[in-house]
Amino acid sequence: SNSFLQTRNTKDVPVIVEPPALTDNPWQWLALTTPAETTTVSDPSLYTIHFMADGSAAIKVDCNNATASYTTDKNAININMGATTLVACPGDSLDALYFSSLTSITTYSFDAGNLFLELPANGGTMKFAPKS
Repeated sequence: SNSFLQTRNTKDVPVIVEPPALTDNPWQWLALTTPAETTTVSDPSLYTIHFMADGSAAIKVDCNNATASYTTDKNAININMGATTLVACPGDSLDALYFSSLTSITTYSFDAGNLFLELPANGGTMKFAPKS
């Protein structure tokens, strides 16, 4: 059938790319932007979340690991933390900020292949990139 197909003037035809799904890959945390400041993560590989298709999630919180369950409804998301290890992380760790922010997330969205998790009442946005 391709031998019968002819196209013309296709350079201005928009290409619609489907956004990634939460479960496509693990995500690594890049930054938290709040109305007051932006916190940039120096080593995103230390702060990851992997949403599984069964509603569970595996989370790396610097020197600790955690489990969680999550539910979604359209772009709303609710993350419920489960078991976590309790190793004392270095003093410059962002573990407490990461953990508390994840437990407060209300919505998610995608832009340019990145995942954005929103805190309630315009409290801030966590930015994630696919883990390479």
